[in-house]
Amino acid sequence: MTWLIELPTVRLIPLALAFTYVASIPTIAFAVFHPGTPLGGPGWGKNDLIKIIVLGCILAPLLETAVSQWACIRLLKKLRLPTGMAVVLSAAFFGLGHSYSILYICMTFFVGLVLGSVFAIEDARGGHPFLATLAVHALRNWVTAGLTMFVL
Repeated sequence: MTWLIELPTVRLIPLALAFTYVASIPTIAFAVFHPGTPLGGPGWGKNDLIKIIVLGCILAPLLETAVSQWACIRLLKKLRLPTGMAVVLSAAFFGLGHSYSILYICMTFFVGLVLGSVFAIEDARGGHPFLATLAVHALRNWVTAGLTMFVL
């Protein structure tokens, strides 16, 4: 874990972005092997590009980072919870905020673990935890939106 604290933010962000997709693998694999189980999601279509960009890639990451990582982890740390527990609880809160389906909650819980870890790492080294976490979250939503709109 020490090497992550020493990793420059410009390297932490793409690494964390990649980990958000790795963290999604168990949930996506479950959905693939259980075809009747809905994965869920906001349900926006290919005609909703402006909505996806404004809401999904800008506003949602801003609000969710502020509430699920910044406020949640800061509050839990003030209550003297260990950082690891604060990250897990913030991930649970983040996951529950995405209640499109039980699988989607699970997937966003795992993504929330990555986002909370980025926040904790940046905070521990006196960096810019909100901005680093926001960058990872927004980039994930941009990449996912791009894949959904233009590839899948």
